[in-house]
Amino acid sequence: MKRVISFFIVLSVCIVVRAQHIDPSFVRRYDESAFDIYNKILSQRENQVFSPLFLSESFSGLYCGSLGIVRDQLQYVFGYPEEDKQFFFLQKFFKNLTLANNNYNTRIESFVGMVMQDSLRRFLRQEFIQKLGMLDIDTLIFTNLRSLKGERLDSLNDMIHNYTIEKLPRPFIAGDIEPKGGIMLFSSAKFSGNWAQNFTEIFRAPFYLDNYGRHTKSINYMTVTGYFRYGQGQDYDVVELPYENNRLALMIIIPHPNVDINELKKRISFDAYSLVVNSLRRQKIRLFLPMVDIHSDFSLRDTLQALLPQAFRYGANFSKMVRKLVYVDQVYQAVSFVIESERTLPFRRFIDFKAEQQRNKIVFINHPFIFIVRDISSNAILFMGHVYKPI
Repeated sequence: MKRVISFFIVLSVCIVVRAQHIDPSFVRRYDESAFDIYNKILSQRENQVFSPLFLSESFSGLYCGSLGIVRDQLQYVFGYPEEDKQFFFLQKFFKNLTLANNNYNTRIESFVGMVMQDSLRRFLRQEFIQKLGMLDIDTLIFTNLRSLKGERLDSLNDMIHNYTIEKLPRPFIAGDIEPKGGIMLFSSAKFSGNWAQNFTEIFRAPFYLDNYGRHTKSINYMTVTGYFRYGQGQDYDVVELPYENNRLALMIIIPHPNVDINELKKRISFDAYSLVVNSLRRQKIRLFLPMVDIHSDFSLRDTLQALLPQAFRYGANFSKMVRKLVYVDQVYQAVSFVIESERTLPFRRFIDFKAEQQRNKIVFINHPFIFIVRDISSNAILFMGHVYKPI
């Protein structure tokens, strides 16, 4: 009898654990989309980061209200499941990726909202409003988008940049100009985290801003010796650092010294990324990691319009949400991302690198690099970006 009871306890635990996982095909399409967008929007030679997770959340409300070709395109780009039950399970899983970190110092603060035409308020359908609540959309604002010019547009942009701390007002004051039926989506995310293995020292050395050594900047590196997942590609090295809860990890893709980071970004695809993840092996490493503090805010309209042409076209089919002809007018995202030590570290003036190389492999991240924050269990990408110039 005890064996039977034990069997059912184990079985029930397995069912619960299995229920927490999502279909890999959904995550695969979601990650593929993340790379497609990353390769298009993050091209400037400056520190930049974006979050595919919160971009997906921004469009999830519109997916609930869409039909026809618009729904098909949203489903293809973001990997949304067709069935409502699976769709809401996926959204809940993604939401838990941020909530699961609240018991730790590793934190992801997020804010997702939607601005709609003031004149459309009376057209919103009850079914859509109910589903919107299930998606945890923080704010639904009604305004005249055409009236957002000058100081009012600057004011909105300022709030978008800071709305992880101060939420946008609700409702936003509408203007008197003829409405054009636009929808504006916006998302904000802020990430900072503590490491599963704490850094021990600070060491000051040059950072090569252009990969070739012509331009350098003297910076502080956090150093630690430990076992990390590590791998090598044809043009780059990869090291992965888990955060304190061992659910999230920071993957750093380091171009070889003779490889330009812009060229490497064009060649890194989802398939290459998947091969890298599967090839990483634990190895004892002496790691030198620069500290980074990135703040990115940008419009995604042009990039997403190419991927979702029907959603940005006047008369897009959002008839499950409104009866009036509408379309997506603008998409904004603001992200703050920090790589730093959680405590003050002692300063080390000299390191005998020859002696160190005999004991451990040295990974010195001293030139521009690409980074990805992923959920280890599902391999879903939360943030991705690149660093040209550390703190």
